[in-house]
Formats: sequence, structure tokens, C-alpha cells
Amino acid sequence: MEESELQGLWDKFGEMVVSNPDVMALEDLDDTDSKQFAVAMAEIADLTKAADVQVLHVAPFVYWTRVMVLVTAFSRPQVNAIGSRIREAALEKFQRTPENDVDDGTPKSWTVVDFGDVVIHVFLPKEREYYALDDYYKEAEAIPLPFANRGLE
Repeated sequence: MEESELQGLWDKFGEMVVSNPDVMALEDLDDTDSKQFAVAMAEIADLTKAADVQVLHVAPFVYWTRVMVLVTAFSRPQVNAIGSRIREAALEKFQRTPENDVDDGTPKSWTVVDFGDVVIHVFLPKEREYYALDDYYKEAEAIPLPFANRGLE
């Protein structure tokens, strides 16, 4: 396309703003269901003896997910156990399965369970510290966890 043609298109359409009220902007999405699902999966991790469980609303910062769950496990078998229990609970309680799930059962130091709107990271301490997603998303809203103080009472 020649410059004159581009200028003609700009002159004709450049200042026009099209708004379709039937299309909702990503910022306007209600993330309540995603947050509730993430908290439920975080509780499964907690019940599997995970530590430093965090649920972060990252939607304002990334386009590819709404909520992120960060979890620390203390051994490779525990990383796998937490991931497996999350997958089982998601299917059983919410009829949800992860997208592109490639869990082959081999022990891992970090696993990701991706449900699209909710992405769950299960790390060994060294990997969690190295990748520092907590710091990377420090501006994200932390979702309160109702089970967090369960053992302190």
C-alpha cells in the first residue's frame, strides 16, 4: 500500500472510534469465579502440606490469565502430589481440566497447572526464589485465603 493510500485511510477512518456495547473489555470481566476456583485449588495445596500459598489477581498486568496461585513444596514427590491433587479436585469439584496438561509423572522441581483463567505454580523453594514470581507480580492484589490461619487457633 502506498503512502497516499495510507494517508487516505487515516483521513477517512483515523479519528473514528468504534464501540460495540455487546463486547466487554477484558478489564470489565468479573473475576469472581476465577478467584473462587483459585482459592479452592490453593486450599487443596495447603491440605497437601504446601507452604507459602499465595493467590494473586494478575489480570491487570497480563493478558493470558486472570489469577495466579503460587505454592511451595519441599520435595519433588510433593510437587507432583500437589499437582495431581489439584488436577483431581478441579475435575471432581469443578468439572475442569487443565489446558495442555503434559504431566508425565516424573518428579519435578516446578510444575505448572494451567486452567486458562487460573495458573498454578508449584515450586521447590530454590526455584520459587530463583524465578521470584512473587516479586514480579508484587503489585497484584493478594486474594485473602480463609484457611490461612486455620492452624494458628
